[in-house]
Amino acid sequence: MALIDFINHGILPFTGREQTARRILEAVGRIAEAPGLHAMLMTGEAGAGKSRLIEEAIRRAEDSGVAVIHAKLYPESPTAIAPMLGGALWRYSMAHPTINVDADETLPSVAAALRRLSRLRRLLLVLEDIHLITGEGVAQLALLLQGLSGEQMVLLSAARPVEIPVRGVLEPHLVDEFPLPPLDRDDLRELWG
Repeated sequence: MALIDFINHGILPFTGREQTARRILEAVGRIAEAPGLHAMLMTGEAGAGKSRLIEEAIRRAEDSGVAVIHAKLYPESPTAIAPMLGGALWRYSMAHPTINVDADETLPSVAAALRRLSRLRRLLLVLEDIHLITGEGVAQLALLLQGLSGEQMVLLSAARPVEIPVRGVLEPHLVDEFPLPPLDRDDLRELWG
């Protein structure tokens, strides 16, 4: 049945990651308890389920009233942070027209919009495949996180278990790091039903 649902709707069932999803949502729930930017780094091989876990965490966070800004990098795409997050903020504004977080594609504008949003709602900022950020993108992310360091938000970043050029940028804010192991046999059976 799960395979038929996947073929018809393109969404895999969520299985084998419940504890990790709760871990992310608990971090978001604790935003108000400790000031500052709290970064989480999830690593896993390609196909391990990072994107599916992120989809589920986003759905649950949004269902509980959390603002979510989600950006995903691709191997063939530029790694400039400001345009990527500017686009994610635009998508959020389109989905939530009563909350003004418009930003152009400059770093100061993106930082100001994220600060504004974090003061209106609990905020989960998701950066997927950060191992692809290199060169000028690393410097941009460093400036952005420095500008957001006093804001109350969670940054969930996902990467493959390779050398991550932005690791040094994340480390001052890192409160949790965890690998995402492959699904076990029982979870795979449930997944493919």
